[in-house]
Amino acid sequence: MKYPQITFRYFMFIVFISIGFYACSKDALQSENNSVTSTAAQVEFTRNFELEDQFLLIMNEYLSSNGFNQLERISEADLVAIIHTQNMMEVNTLHHTNFSERQNYFFNLGYIALRENVAMGYSNPETLLNAWLQSPSHKSAIESNSNKTGLSILINNTGKHFITQLYLK
Repeated sequence: MKYPQITFRYFMFIVFISIGFYACSKDALQSENNSVTSTAAQVEFTRNFELEDQFLLIMNEYLSSNGFNQLERISEADLVAIIHTQNMMEVNTLHHTNFSERQNYFFNLGYIALRENVAMGYSNPETLLNAWLQSPSHKSAIESNSNKTGLSILINNTGKHFITQLYLK
């Protein structure tokens, strides 16, 4: 998959997500359990906005308490994170495949750096952050003094969480 040259399958996924972002507010998309369910691109998943918000809150608390920039979510990065997370769900494994394409996409938007963390199986935001902080490469991405982020936490139909966080500056 290339950015911005997107296959039809991913185009339909982006259209689906874009309608959600632009046609109504996040609150209008959410059900009682603060999640959205989709079967776009033949992968069934639930996106839990509340879990994403909780994770970003504790991430920003960590960053500011250690003298780093807080992260502001941007919709372009959220969409790219969602596509990558969905791709990991399709193959049921973690990977950074096509990272250079994601990097080029953001460089073309004027960003000068992109870092990426991925995870699978974490359903608790504190546990996820602690795991990433125990890994030197993940911690380096977190502490890269980025100022923008994209975040995607998707849950497949068996309840497994897949996570992608992008760090931009």
